[in-house]
Amino acid sequence: KDGKTVYAIVKKPSEEVELACSLPDRPFVEDVSSGVRLPVSVRFGKVVVRLPDALASSPLPFALRIGCANDRMSGK
Repeated sequence: KDGKTVYAIVKKPSEEVELACSLPDRPFVEDVSSGVRLPVSVRFGKVVVRLPDALASSPLPFALRIGCANDRMSGK
């Protein structure tokens, strides 16, 4: 809606997932259902998110939200 947030649907999870998007400054990635922030890094130009065991072994798809930490802190 504001162009600052991207959502990713993960259908085949594993310990780490690669996202085909660029990260904003001060990015965060969180599980939409719990709001828990997940570790994120950039490896060889690809965004890599490390998933907790419960998500990594999930038989159901789930959503991740990728956004800018500045917006999250200000409540936007």
